[in-house]
Amino acid sequence: ERELAELPPRIVALEEEEARLHATLADPELYRHGGPEVARLTARLPAIEQELATLYGRWEELEGIKSGEGE
Repeated sequence: ERELAELPPRIVALEEEEARLHATLADPELYRHGGPEVARLTARLPAIEQELATLYGRWEELEGIKSGEGE
């Protein structure tokens, strides 16, 4: 249950980071002056998406276990 309780804040933090990255990458100024920063930020997006998929999968798994406990 503790792990299940810890997942939502981690997911929210990653979703917020993802939104910030999208906003940053949408700024044309970044591409004028960003250089290596553009590559770093672009590479971070798939990592966030993969981590979110893992966390959502774990959340579903734990919810299933929790739901099964009441039966």
